[in-house]
Amino acid sequence: MTNPERRRFTYFIGMSLVLATIVAGGFVRTFYLRPAFQSALTNDEPLPFYLNVHGVLLTAWFSLLIVQSFLVAAKRTRWHRTLGVYGAVVALGVLGASLLVVIRSIARSEAGGIPADRLALVVVGNLGSLILFAVLIGGAIAFRRKPDKHKRLMLIGSISIVAPAISRWPGALTMFPVFVLLPQILLLLSLLVYDLVTRRRVHAATAWGELIYLVIFASSVAIGFSAFGNTLVNALR
Repeated sequence: MTNPERRRFTYFIGMSLVLATIVAGGFVRTFYLRPAFQSALTNDEPLPFYLNVHGVLLTAWFSLLIVQSFLVAAKRTRWHRTLGVYGAVVALGVLGASLLVVIRSIARSEAGGIPADRLALVVVGNLGSLILFAVLIGGAIAFRRKPDKHKRLMLIGSISIVAPAISRWPGALTMFPVFVLLPQILLLLSLLVYDLVTRRRVHAATAWGELIYLVIFASSVAIGFSAFGNTLVNALR
């Protein structure tokens, strides 16, 4: 394996591990090690079935991202493509389960005393993330036979759904949404830097993928702060 190839594989494997770590760290108290962290945060209540399903599907998605990155590095292309079929099914499951979680979260958040303005921002932001995930992962599947485009869109699409995990880090909500947005921006910047180092220019898939990301994210924040955001939340109740 040449040095350029090693750098390519190392970056995408590394990023898949980083994203999985972010998700594991964000949900360690409320999902992965929930019994060990019974507190006022969890209220000693059993986790609803749909949240368990959601957690399993998200875990499967980021686990598949790691496995697929290693398969590409090992040049196991046939296995990668076969597993990709199951990945598409998991992606659909993530979308459906996440949408249900967002809708159900409205009542839970209100019961928890979250202010209406912040609630609208969170709900609309989460919906925007799901739109991003659908568009980017759909694009990655469409370009599955063009590896350079496929892996970049797959990575950006996976970054788009880590915000809920980041928001559960200690102190992340003290300056919401800045502290939630900043880690995502850094992850996106890492791909730009990777392109510049390895290609001397930004790949078109990176440019378009991140532009779509920023446009939808910015639109979600703007809507979340608007009266329409509150109207949308009321409609989803």
